[in-house]
Amino acid sequence: MCVPVRRQKGQTLTESARDYNRAIASRRASVERVIAHLRNWRLLATGYRGLLDKFPPFLDAVTKLEIYRTS
Repeated sequence: MCVPVRRQKGQTLTESARDYNRAIASRRASVERVIAHLRNWRLLATGYRGLLDKFPPFLDAVTKLEIYRTS
């Protein structure tokens, strides 16, 4: 798990720490956008009501359709 570098009181971050934090924020934003797109699918937004053992293939199909739609 990547944790951003925190600034200590009264000090500024070094350039390398800022670059590291920027890289983490970039990855985090990408993941949050993917989750937001997946939640736009009606079946995921309203909740899955099927059998739990069939949920992983269902989610796999939805993610592949989303990748196909955006590529």
